Amino acid sequence: MKRWAALLVGTVVPDCGEPQIPMATPTDDAAGKQFVAPPAGKAALYVVGSRLVTIAPILVGRTNVGSLINQTWMRVDLAPGHYDVWVVGPHNTASRSVGLEAGSTRFIEVTITNGIPINYRLNEMSDGIGRAAVLAGKRAQEIR
Repeated sequence: MKRWAALLVGTVVPDCGEPQIPMATPTDDAAGKQFVAPPAGKAALYVVGSRLVTIAPILVGRTNVGSLINQTWMRVDLAPGHYDVWVVGPHNTASRSVGLEAGSTRFIEVTITNGIPINYRLNEMSDGIGRAAVLAGKRAQEIR
């Protein structure tokens, strides 16, 4: 069954064209890849999309911060505190709680499960893996 699903995705998705989301400017993309410390009294949260086959709307708390597709990312500077990061999909809604301290930088990955139906899941990434994913991807436009 899993092989059949992989074949289906491989044959159907290319014919439909790649999903499109608003992308950041090259200048903003380059700035985010510098991993500059967040402004005083804030924390930086990077949300990274990997293995995504559809558009993934992202919310932090109740605020829509934008959408991701495969190999894209966004950075959101937030006040210190605990936040629920959400991804809303056609088959499930997944969330992950993250605690942010002033001056900290954290990375959350949005990915999919292997199986039918495809479901989203959120994982915390280590600093090194998160930075590598950001450097390999392109910045999506955040909603400000």
